[in-house]
Amino acid sequence: MALQGNFATAVADLVDSLVTADKVKINEAIFESTFMIGNFAQSHTLITEVRNGKLQPIVLSNDYYGAMPVGDETDCDLNACDITPNYSTKQWCLAEYNCRREICMRSFDENFLVFWNMYRQRLDDPLATPDAQAFLDFITDIVEKQILGTQWRVGYWGDTAETENDLINGCDGFFAQAEAGDGEKIDLTSVGTEPTAQEIYDTLEEAYLYATNETTWGMESDLVWKMSYAAASKMVAFLNTSADLSQYNCECINPDAIVAQRRFNVQGLRFFGIPVETHREIDLSMTAAGKSGNDKYKILLARKSNLLVGTNTSDKLEGFDIFFDKITRKIFIDSMVYLGVMIPLDEYVYISEIGS
Repeated sequence: MALQGNFATAVADLVDSLVTADKVKINEAIFESTFMIGNFAQSHTLITEVRNGKLQPIVLSNDYYGAMPVGDETDCDLNACDITPNYSTKQWCLAEYNCRREICMRSFDENFLVFWNMYRQRLDDPLATPDAQAFLDFITDIVEKQILGTQWRVGYWGDTAETENDLINGCDGFFAQAEAGDGEKIDLTSVGTEPTAQEIYDTLEEAYLYATNETTWGMESDLVWKMSYAAASKMVAFLNTSADLSQYNCECINPDAIVAQRRFNVQGLRFFGIPVETHREIDLSMTAAGKSGNDKYKILLARKSNLLVGTNTSDKLEGFDIFFDKITRKIFIDSMVYLGVMIPLDEYVYISEIGS
């Protein structure tokens, strides 16, 4: 059976029998709070009806400043000038991630059924039985969160070079594409085992100066920083602490600043006027992706329109179905994610920690 773990086993040391005790039930349980997983597609630019292997057309910019030389105002002929459109393409890679979960409601012991306020199933369809709804809602909620978590994991940490990890080796994610592409790359160097907030800030400043001084895309309105919660929260603590300390004497603390509401927080954070889109999902998906340590300090500076998410449907990245099979007398919960991501233009700055 795909459902692992039984509540009765977990509390065996506390009560001899849930049937006789008849008090340890779901409506008395306290659930550990979890982080609500954000919508992956809404956090990026979604491209629908994409096929695996399809070429994404890219219209590149032209030389707008080297045309139209001075003319002879006494001559009827004008200067001969050419326009050569500049095109390119990049191939989409889409991969499918799926699971089937089988649940036999008849396999649960009486203690488990008591906990969930359920009774032994006979020939009834559990999906149509009201007393099973709380348990099925609980399982459905877990699966839906797994679907969202999969999107974030493969979207950022996908890496076809990781041939031994089938959780991420379907297609390259944003970080792998940024590393392989020809965008600007900046190493986040650190003296200690982890970069300090000051070292991160200095690197962000270097990225900002490159984007605004060396490129044309650096002044676009949809420019964003994409970073993990770990990186953003470290910067928030640094900025708020800096506001508490006098700029003239670091040993002198401003008491008014300490008791005042924090001026910086992760939500609404901006660096050099560019909004920071902080995604805790990047941190939480690291372990499943086989990443650790300073991998959490990878940062992207790019236009949001240059961070594409592709799927073959017209409106969503995932599929979900729950049904009862009368022959096997099991509930089947099927889930599927089919997507790929792309950075079509080399218009980005990619920050990664040396040795991560």
